[in-house]
Amino acid sequence: LSGAGVTARGVVDDVCRTVDVGATLAHLAGGSYDGMDGAPIAHVTPGGRHVVGLLWDGAPSAEVIALGQSGELPGVARLLSRGCALRGGAVAEFPSVTLVNHTCALTGVGPGRHGIVNNAFYDRASGEQVVPNASSTWHLSMQWLRDGVQTVFERLPAGTSSACVNDPVDRGASYST
Repeated sequence: LSGAGVTARGVVDDVCRTVDVGATLAHLAGGSYDGMDGAPIAHVTPGGRHVVGLLWDGAPSAEVIALGQSGELPGVARLLSRGCALRGGAVAEFPSVTLVNHTCALTGVGPGRHGIVNNAFYDRASGEQVVPNASSTWHLSMQWLRDGVQTVFERLPAGTSSACVNDPVDRGASYST
């Protein structure tokens, strides 16, 4: 975490859950996190003009932190010097697969609530196999999000600009790739 609203603390001996990432992003951007399974990480306060979240899928937090501290990732080193990182990172939800955890991070709710339960699964309601993690269906992933579940982008104050880059959990974003 780095930027306005994040106290420069370096590496903190702490851990969060993936659903806490969504609550933290919403909180920092001035949006609501009411009803999320997660809670904002204690090391932040709202008020930043810009919030940028980076998700390194499959990268252990200790590796990213070590590469930043060694100078091999100078951008990470700069972010660490201005903010904080949780030594334990974010604990993944089960099953620990890409689309489940991306959806947890960008909705703040677990797979039992958001409905994306694997990178491929059988949907009992429709009687069909769902493969949201395929290149042909990646852009459709939000259609399988359960009714009533909001993305972080949908929780932002009216008029807030947002962007989602290279992630299918983009419903409500002002811009998405």
